[in-house]
Amino acid sequence: MPNINWNFLLDNLEDRQCILCVGPDIFTQSGMPRFEHQLADFLRLHEKDLNIRVYDNGWFHYLPGHNKSSVWKKLDEFYKQVNPQADTILSKLACLPFEVVISFSPDYRLRDIFESKRSDTQFKAFQKNVPCVAEKPSVVKPLIFNLLGELKKGNSLVLTYNDFYAYLKSV
Repeated sequence: MPNINWNFLLDNLEDRQCILCVGPDIFTQSGMPRFEHQLADFLRLHEKDLNIRVYDNGWFHYLPGHNKSSVWKKLDEFYKQVNPQADTILSKLACLPFEVVISFSPDYRLRDIFESKRSDTQFKAFQKNVPCVAEKPSVVKPLIFNLLGELKKGNSLVLTYNDFYAYLKSV
């Protein structure tokens, strides 16, 4: 990575002027398709059972007769897959003095790893039409925010285009 100014990044991190954004590519394992394609392929295997139509980017929409709880359970199964490469990277990131960490994943892997490395963290997730209330983040008590909702609160998930439009309206 020759184009990264590491000194600038380190200075901003020390000055507490950085927000860590963790996107889906951190979960893409070497030699595997991108994470969103893996999700799309996984959901495609269950399209008929779940009554959904899956797009190549991992987004999907519900068809008549769908059961959202079944979809959420299947998503939980996908996100619980073991990923040692991502866990190693997240463990290293958890040791850095970030105050705010934004995750573009609805699972709890990032939260769990940060909590295992730090004594005190705040975890929040997007919820439709509900403002996020949290203490002021600090290096001692960072805020981890799941931007696309959280798996255990299915109605918070941003998974379909309709969810995305509701998300945009909320923010």
